[in-house]
Amino acid sequence: MKNYLLFLFLLLSGAFVRAQDCGGIVTGMDVSVLSTSALHVQFYRPLEPEKYWDNKNVPEYEAYFQINYRVYFNQAARPDWVKDIDTSVIQVPFQITATDHSSSFDLKGLTPGLSYEVCIYTRCGQNLVGPLCHFATTTTESPCKLEFKQNSATSGNFKFIYNAFTNVLEKKITFEYRENSENWTVVDVISGNGVFIDNLKPGATYFARVKFQYYNDVESNYSDILMVVMSSEAF
Repeated sequence: MKNYLLFLFLLLSGAFVRAQDCGGIVTGMDVSVLSTSALHVQFYRPLEPEKYWDNKNVPEYEAYFQINYRVYFNQAARPDWVKDIDTSVIQVPFQITATDHSSSFDLKGLTPGLSYEVCIYTRCGQNLVGPLCHFATTTTESPCKLEFKQNSATSGNFKFIYNAFTNVLEKKITFEYRENSENWTVVDVISGNGVFIDNLKPGATYFARVKFQYYNDVESNYSDILMVVMSSEAF
């Protein structure tokens, strides 16, 4: 009777997580950087789960998971602009095929140049098992490359071609161009899609680059420099 009451108490208090019903919880994890605003979360489970499901001859893993992530700051060195950054924990539930022993998930729409804490849980019934955690920092590379389309003998559009997995909200975009070895001409960009430049010289060679400033005061590197040779043919 005493043993039964002890078991009942532990069960109600949550001491038992029904681990016997949870096969192959997450045991390995890695986070890699995809772009200025995205991280790739890879996780693994044992090749042989601890539990073979009842009445089945093949192993079956838990299929439901939860990723928690947040911006990570050193408590002793919080920058002034932190008030403009969402530092709350974001939860992302997801599901994979129940027989897979590894899978991945992409976190998008992040802030460039910030460190993130990423934790993954296995959902075991009504409980969360874990977490496994990892830290990663989004890059400060330029999120796009340039393409040029000439509209007339003296004008053309410089189009921004964004890198894969990039979805950023910029504070300011600065476009710069120059003819051969002349000084750079600086242009504040109105649209995040590109910029129109006129008063170019037919037959001249131009170089162009772009950089981004984000709302956390992080500034990107310049993009690769694009060389453009203006055609002098009639349009």
